[in-house]
Amino acid sequence: MIVNRNTKKGQALAEKYRADFFPLDDKDGLLKIQPDILINTTPVGMSPKVSDLSFPLEPLGPETLVMDIIYTPLKTRLLLGAQSKGCRTIDGLAMFLHQGAHQFRLWTGISPDIELMRKAVLKDETL
Repeated sequence: MIVNRNTKKGQALAEKYRADFFPLDDKDGLLKIQPDILINTTPVGMSPKVSDLSFPLEPLGPETLVMDIIYTPLKTRLLLGAQSKGCRTIDGLAMFLHQGAHQFRLWTGISPDIELMRKAVLKDETL
């Protein structure tokens, strides 16, 4: 199932993968969804608008895996809400680190130490 802010793009993606499509503004339709996996790939919930929510929490249950690619903050409102419902959650730090490492490798030819990068990022208390 594909949920997207942009109806045209969402419908095209759903058609490509033979999935159902729900526009993000279809609140009643979204409440009927019981996702196995939910991945937020929008900036909704990122600093400074940390109180915004990209998807309603009501359909989530303990069997749902929720990933938010946002890394500022690491624990978004979506992830905190999902955790309170017993969901397994994944923050956006891993994606951020691996994208940065890949970019660094493209520019320099050097493969950086991702664990060292993780430690450096986590020292920054603004995350």
